[in-house]
Amino acid sequence: MIPRLLVAAELLLFAASGSFLTACGSVVLDQRIEAKANDWAFTVKSVRDGPNSYVSTRGPGPAERWVPPGHHRFLIFTVSLRNDARARRSFHYEDCDLDDPGHDKVFLPVIVDRNVLVNLPILDKSDDVDSGESVSRMLYYAYPEDRYPTRLDCGGKLVLPLPFEGGR
Repeated sequence: MIPRLLVAAELLLFAASGSFLTACGSVVLDQRIEAKANDWAFTVKSVRDGPNSYVSTRGPGPAERWVPPGHHRFLIFTVSLRNDARARRSFHYEDCDLDDPGHDKVFLPVIVDRNVLVNLPILDKSDDVDSGESVSRMLYYAYPEDRYPTRLDCGGKLVLPLPFEGGR
């Protein structure tokens, strides 16, 4: 009887933690969009609008908090990256920009997160990826509140259309 109660309690905690995690921000794009080029496979799994705060403790020092500037919000892209080449290579997420339709600028990720249970930013915004290895990351973009991008472009080779419904 006790093991069943423990399993039930674990399932309840798991469900509650999942609800808590998904309650933070709104999913605005929930479909897989993939591009392949130069032996890289890059996939957008989902995009969330917010939350508009990111807190990280990277060691014994005080916590760091990031927020987007005024009239911007975080668009958070959950992505996966796979190296299909025969050798270990580096991928630089700062090469991945969002367009701004009707405006003459692009937006770069302000945070690249390791996409694990706790916030762990990758400070140099790059990954060394072994041959055949896949990594999952969260890219945080500070983007204007009143619109959505139409594409994500990583170095001109990996270009992914972003079919947001209805815009803003």
